[in-house]
Amino acid sequence: PMQLQRDATQAFARIHPDDFDSIGEGIEISAQAFSPWHQQFRVNLPRRGLRWIEGRAIPEARANGSVLWHGYLVDVTERKALEIASEIEHERTRVTLRSIGDAVITTDRLGLVEYLNPVAESLTGWRCNDAVGQPVDQVFRIVRQHDRVPAGNPVTRCLAEGMIIGATADALLIARHG
Repeated sequence: PMQLQRDATQAFARIHPDDFDSIGEGIEISAQAFSPWHQQFRVNLPRRGLRWIEGRAIPEARANGSVLWHGYLVDVTERKALEIASEIEHERTRVTLRSIGDAVITTDRLGLVEYLNPVAESLTGWRCNDAVGQPVDQVFRIVRQHDRVPAGNPVTRCLAEGMIIGATADALLIARHG
């Protein structure tokens, strides 16, 4: 810490080149506004290799016009690796759902729509962005084919009963605009 107070060049030399400009901008904004600094960035350490670091600091104005930050740096490499792996898996799932030839609608446990694949968008008349957050009964409206009486929504029943539920055989899907 004492060495860094005098000259932080050695520490800045370890910052990954792709993150260097962002760190400089973040520090500059913090210094100008005297606002807290918080960033994640990569460093290349001689014995440990590439690591992800999370930094948080509060700037302090010094009498000589300089700025001193009080804060900490934490190695978050393992957490970042999990985040990246989760993002990759999430993207793989989205690609898979987009490529399935059947309609797929996902909801949260309250029955609010979280995702529609392109086939579901086509059949329901809802764009995914418009459907997200809507009750599934509004997006996936089915009636009995012969008398147009609303049929029980299998998604709603599935969520209530915790079982796999199929739609009735004579169900008719009513698209968004009738």
